[in-house]
Amino acid sequence: IMPFDFSPVLSQRRFLPGRSTLQLDDAEGTVIAVESAGDASAVSHKGAVGLMQLMPVTAGEMYVEDPVDPAQNISGGTRYLRQLANQFGGDMLLTLAAYNAGPEAVRRFGGVPPFDETRQYVRRVMAYYFELKRAGTRSALKKIASANDPRPGERTP
Repeated sequence: IMPFDFSPVLSQRRFLPGRSTLQLDDAEGTVIAVESAGDASAVSHKGAVGLMQLMPVTAGEMYVEDPVDPAQNISGGTRYLRQLANQFGGDMLLTLAAYNAGPEAVRRFGGVPPFDETRQYVRRVMAYYFELKRAGTRSALKKIASANDPRPGERTP
């Protein structure tokens, strides 16, 4: 899996409610990567709109007036993800399945619904998520290692 480049989205420097700048955590970022590949104007064949592919009804429920606006779309999508996470006890797999297939489907099947699209969606988001986590861990380890390296010419006892 290739790391996803969020620089086009991040370069817009939009503001989100409660945040000083547009900041994406790994979960939000991976949903955007899978849902729209970072295309703020994306519209699915089912009518989902924007970076986080909000359905019009969901966008309205999440107080999104302009779902093509990246800041509003991310704010609404993030609010919806949090709402779903609360409904499903923080279970990331169920939250993602509900984001894709709807919370009713997750409840009806007692877990990730047996829909190919939903199962593939959950797998793809989780794969991106763990790739970002691994990349972050590698980056953090490199920083720690470089901070502990003696400077050229210095000897360690």
